[in-house]
Amino acid sequence: MDLTSEIFATILSPLAAFPPSSPASSSSTSAPSPPLEPAPQLPPPQQQQHQQQQPPNPESPRQEEQSHREHEWQSSPLNPLHRIDSLAPLPRPAFRLDAVDATGCRFFAVPRFALDKPPLRVDVYLPAAELWPPRLRDAVRPEQALLLRAGTEVAETPVGRWLVRVLERWVAQQGGLGTVEGLWWGLPYGSSIAVVVGGGEHGGEDVDVHLVAEYGVEQDMLRVEQLRRMWEGEVDAAMWNDIEFGVVDWDEVRFRRQVHEAISVVTVRGRELVFKSLLRQQRDMYHELKMLLALKQHPNVISRPGVCGFLLEWLPLGSLRERLLRDDYDETTLMEQKFRWARQIIEALIHLNNHPAGFYPDLKPDNILLREGDGTELLDAVLIDLEQRGGWFAWSPPEVAYVEYLEILSGSSALPSDLQEEILTQLRQYYGDPEWEPGADSQSRYRNAEGGFSAPWLALLGERRDGGERRDLLERAQVFMLGKLLWCIFEGQPFIRCGIDHEMLRDPHPDYESKRTGKARAFPEFKKTPDELRRLIRACTVGAPEWEANSFSGVLAVQRGKLCPAAPDIEPGNVAAGDTLTVARNFWRREFERARTCMAELLPQSRPPEIQKKHNSLSVLEPGLLDQVRTRPTLSETLGELTRIAELMCAG
Repeated sequence: MDLTSEIFATILSPLAAFPPSSPASSSSTSAPSPPLEPAPQLPPPQQQQHQQQQPPNPESPRQEEQSHREHEWQSSPLNPLHRIDSLAPLPRPAFRLDAVDATGCRFFAVPRFALDKPPLRVDVYLPAAELWPPRLRDAVRPEQALLLRAGTEVAETPVGRWLVRVLERWVAQQGGLGTVEGLWWGLPYGSSIAVVVGGGEHGGEDVDVHLVAEYGVEQDMLRVEQLRRMWEGEVDAAMWNDIEFGVVDWDEVRFRRQVHEAISVVTVRGRELVFKSLLRQQRDMYHELKMLLALKQHPNVISRPGVCGFLLEWLPLGSLRERLLRDDYDETTLMEQKFRWARQIIEALIHLNNHPAGFYPDLKPDNILLREGDGTELLDAVLIDLEQRGGWFAWSPPEVAYVEYLEILSGSSALPSDLQEEILTQLRQYYGDPEWEPGADSQSRYRNAEGGFSAPWLALLGERRDGGERRDLLERAQVFMLGKLLWCIFEGQPFIRCGIDHEMLRDPHPDYESKRTGKARAFPEFKKTPDELRRLIRACTVGAPEWEANSFSGVLAVQRGKLCPAAPDIEPGNVAAGDTLTVARNFWRREFERARTCMAELLPQSRPPEIQKKHNSLSVLEPGLLDQVRTRPTLSETLGELTRIAELMCAG
């Protein structure tokens, strides 16, 4: 199956369990894009050709043959009029391509004149791959952007080189960089460049570039005084004066490069720092800022920021994921180092959970940065991203992920109306909010909220505050993610490869590392982890469906740029798109049934009396999910067991 924006709904989401009757009937399959200024709507090439055809005239056989040849040449990709001039890299392009986001449509390209100047965050948007003219798509391969993140990779792809050339032509059409610079600095923060791709008369290249002023980002920003008033009583008033850089004027920030949707590397007064700023969902950025200010400092949690954004320490050694990618290739990680990272991460989680609204719902190797340790050659682990908006499905504990599935489905018109209403009623009951609606908290503008904006995680936070028998569920949910992270650390594997998840788009060769290095391919396979640690990881991840005959690992994989069922020696060219869709649909239907069972446990009063009785008895029935969750160790118990194992191994 080709990589297009449609996979986010038809493959990577619970929506795949209930496909709409028509691809056009669901707006959820649309790729995110900025609003465009009015532009002429180009009909598809086939329609254009039809419009230009004249009523048939009688022709001689020779005339018909000549006409046929002329038509073939007009439509031929070999015709110079229809070919891309070149995809060779330019020696000194007007724009530098830094990275691309997870949709593969939003590129972070920066003009030369904007380097070492205040960041303006004008991103470049391309249409989703399936909307490109076929011939141009074959030449440029825009779907490759779904598999990449770093600019060093993106800039070398056909779509990256093509985009740089398109922007180069656009600059020339505007009259040069001087003219564009004058337009650039007149834009509001968070504007965009929209690249509109048409088919041309015979399927060739027809591209328009639009500079779009966006005012919504600046309008949603809050002043420092507004934040102080909002957070009064939650953030110590003296804390505002303790920030290392205080309030930094925008003109003092110097842009270096964009490494992520939310992360720019900048310099301020000669020091290299991270400038974090979100153009979408600014509420999550403000919430993270509040958490950083409210928490006491900890050596393994990113330091407080120094509010279109905020400044943090820049850690150039990169993430744990990047280090694990190099493990067994360029370098080998010592067991002592692995135990050090594991211990520091657990200590950071304990520290976060000591705050009344503290918890960490997005634990994975990407969110752990490395820095040099004091007085040792070993590296320290530093937890980042305190937005508390949840994580990827494959990493989330099932008691959270299943509720997230139901949330997504509750807003889908593809479900039967009675089933949709049943799910909506259950979610309202579980959240304790009879007026809850799907997407109710999706607005970008910030409002103060303890614990963030993820309803499934907030429900667990509410259980902890209530102090009832379920008060430990929030901590044990985080222990689940910790167990998967421990597997990554001790197996030297940055990908867990569980079920169907966005992670597979970052893992285009799922079997390569396993064949070359002997690493375990997917959780919960073990090859390098000591036996004592295997038992600890198993205890932490109780309730994971992957433990059931390993049936959830490697459902789908990216092979040769296509999504295919995961199977040995599979040939992507021999797999129909329908086969991939069937695998995804069957997977999500099983997950949907598990989610309904989980919700029945979360709402025990909704279960039939006989099931309730059997569940509470000591009969032969297997324990429910929540019973399994309660057998997971706490964070402190996990730290104690990890320390004991480390001492035994060091003594040996």
